[in-house]
Amino acid sequence: MKRYIIYVAIVVSFFILCLNGCSYVNQQHRENFTRKLSDVKTKIIKGVTKKEEILDLLGDPVGNKKFNTWNYNLGYTEITAWDFGGELLGITPDPTGESYTLYIYFDENGIVKDYGLKKLR
Repeated sequence: MKRYIIYVAIVVSFFILCLNGCSYVNQQHRENFTRKLSDVKTKIIKGVTKKEEILDLLGDPVGNKKFNTWNYNLGYTEITAWDFGGELLGITPDPTGESYTLYIYFDENGIVKDYGLKKLR
């Protein structure tokens, strides 16, 4: 009986540690996303910000950066340990999060002409 109780305690402890780990990782992704979204809104200035500054801020765009329109996918998805366990039980996971597409249009001199954020979910 003691062995059974120890075994159950170990399994429960492991499960709790996994949930805490997922929560911490999800929080970091959410904070990074929020910071990046804030940077987009405050550091990209029409008529001022250059392509090089965008590269420093966001990295390479999706697709070819030789053109005057750049796209970025910004977002995060939260999946809990229950989502994984639910899949094993035949329950479809329901991840949460936010996702945006950022469009940046440059003039012929490589200066931001316009930009827009489109919320996807």
